[in-house]
Amino acid sequence: GKAAGATGYQGYDYATKKAINAGAKKELTISGLKAGTKYNFRVRSYVKYGSTYVYSAYSTVLYTFTTAPAAITGVTVSDLTDSTMNVSWKAGTNCLGYQVYVQPNGSGSWTRVAVTAKTTAAVTGLKANTKYGLAVRGYVKNDSTYYYGAWSTFQYPVTKMAAPTVSYTATENQLNLKWNKVAGASKYILEKYNASKYEWEEVTTTT
Repeated sequence: GKAAGATGYQGYDYATKKAINAGAKKELTISGLKAGTKYNFRVRSYVKYGSTYVYSAYSTVLYTFTTAPAAITGVTVSDLTDSTMNVSWKAGTNCLGYQVYVQPNGSGSWTRVAVTAKTTAAVTGLKANTKYGLAVRGYVKNDSTYYYGAWSTFQYPVTKMAAPTVSYTATENQLNLKWNKVAGASKYILEKYNASKYEWEEVTTTT
């Protein structure tokens, strides 16, 4: 609140060790700060008599806050399956945590799929053979309010096609295989395991 008799206010930035005059306003906008950086400020009031300034003591409360993080970098997608993927990124300076969002088919609304204090996240519940927009952002917390940084560069991973579900009938010298049609598949490859070589071998390719 306003200090009794005060004609103006002055802030003090511990980082630059400089006083910043706010004038008669009870608020101060400070620009030129670095992203993801902790700052400490305190405030004092003053009275002006002619050309002379008489200052109060500084406030007993030291105002500490962290600016919103810079955009997260180094986002990497790995271990893609038909329904999951792992995401990793470089740690942001002074980040309390991170949010991971995806956007099915690269358009429409974004969905938050992970909130974590780590620099990795396992994303599940994805649709097979689907292109996803992917972005990560960091955040800090000042008092009870969260402040979010800019989004990382967007990634566009594509999940793998779903595995076919196979059924079969067999006789003493014949094996008949059937499987469901897989969305996005143009061909199917049949492989047989060679026990003597400990490897899978292609038998045929069919549509």
